Amino acid sequence: MARNTRGRPGSKNRFSSRPVNTNHHVEVFASHVDDNVTEQANQLARLPFVHPHVALMPDAHYGMGSAVGTVFGTIGAVIPAPSASTSAAA
Repeated sequence: MARNTRGRPGSKNRFSSRPVNTNHHVEVFASHVDDNVTEQANQLARLPFVHPHVALMPDAHYGMGSAVGTVFGTIGAVIPAPSASTSAAA
């Protein structure tokens, strides 16, 4: 498991990232993630505007469309999160 070196110099981050074995860059900051969550992250990482990687936080779990607890950057795209009232109406 690779040590997470991000953050303040000298900080003791208790989470470490580990790459998921794919051609797309997915980092996992959790000790265990379900296979369906990993598949959602892999599908997200394949999108052409997702850059530089998809990160799964320690609380990541299966969600509608994308795993809850997923963080990613984009190039040339803005993806708003639905509000609670929008999600409840769906």
